[in-house]
Amino acid sequence: MTAQILEAWAWTSELRNTTGGEAQRLYLEAIAENQKLNPESLAVARLLKRIGVMLRQLDDLTQAEDYYRRALTIAQKVAPNSLDVGRILLDLGRIAYKRGDLTEAERYERQALMITEKVALGSIDDAWCLNALGLLRIEFSDFENAKKYLLQALAIREKLLPGGSMAGSSFLNLAIVCLAIT
Repeated sequence: MTAQILEAWAWTSELRNTTGGEAQRLYLEAIAENQKLNPESLAVARLLKRIGVMLRQLDDLTQAEDYYRRALTIAQKVAPNSLDVGRILLDLGRIAYKRGDLTEAERYERQALMITEKVALGSIDDAWCLNALGLLRIEFSDFENAKKYLLQALAIREKLLPGGSMAGSSFLNLAIVCLAIT
């Protein structure tokens, strides 16, 4: 069976199955198929990241982090300083944040932002990084920098997706900052 079909089935299974077991199995089969062609490809890294996302959503942070790290190793080798690397770093930041390691979360998120600013300034990826850093600055009670990051994220989101739900979440995050300042 081709890797693309397995990936599509895995995605469908992930959406239907709250435990993730069937989706994970199908993703692993898709990885094995991709590895036959090229053991260290972006396709493999992206599938590993997808498993990490699924496991993070199921609160299996240890396994999710393992898959993200495997994805990062491959992505850094085949496409250093790419959006793929930035996205994985942002996901690792989310894992650190969920664990309460805010310093580690900030390190990952800043690395992700440096990459997105180089390769996709003003993109949705850039907005995701800025938003994550803004939320993190709230945790540090650094409301001025939180506001700065969140306003930058909002400007990008409004430019690319005017009136969309992503802009709405930026407004909500800014409201939190404004309430904390007053």
